[in-house]
Amino acid sequence: MKRTAIVAIFLSIPLLLALHGGAWGGDENDPTRVSAANLKQYLAIHQALAAGSTRGVTDAAGIIAIETNTLLKKSGARLGKPQQEVLRQIMNAAAALFKEKELSGMREVFKVLSRYMIRWSAQAHPRGIVVMLCEERKEFWLQKEGPPRNPYRGGGDPYSPFTTRVPPCGKRVEPAVIEELFQK
Repeated sequence: MKRTAIVAIFLSIPLLLALHGGAWGGDENDPTRVSAANLKQYLAIHQALAAGSTRGVTDAAGIIAIETNTLLKKSGARLGKPQQEVLRQIMNAAAALFKEKELSGMREVFKVLSRYMIRWSAQAHPRGIVVMLCEERKEFWLQKEGPPRNPYRGGGDPYSPFTTRVPPCGKRVEPAVIEELFQK
């Protein structure tokens, strides 16, 4: 099973490189650049899951896995052990998400990816990005500032008068709460 996933990831590299486009330019050893590329893909996954869709999730997860693997190989020695471990966890979660085919499974793996992306992005402090909490499920995610777009429940456009699905929930979390999350 693991061999199949690894083969699938590496066979998808040309497609993923084409989809990823120009982000491969510049210093590949720059953790900030890779973090920004990962965040862009993470937000695409978030949007899809919040809409109740799986479209584009595996492509974005594959890009995150490849970007993170590249960073670990090229600048792992310059990074501290805690940073390396967070990157390994991001890569592992992204690879697991790449293999998922069902929405419910993707949402479960996204929980793990979110925890480690939050840790990594806490170092980069990306503008316009906030940490949100689903109080019902006690799970966190990153999103652009604005109304909550919960990736763990519901689907469709939560603001449409024609949507009969679960209304959006989530609240912005302050840094002290995030630190508490990392202590667990």
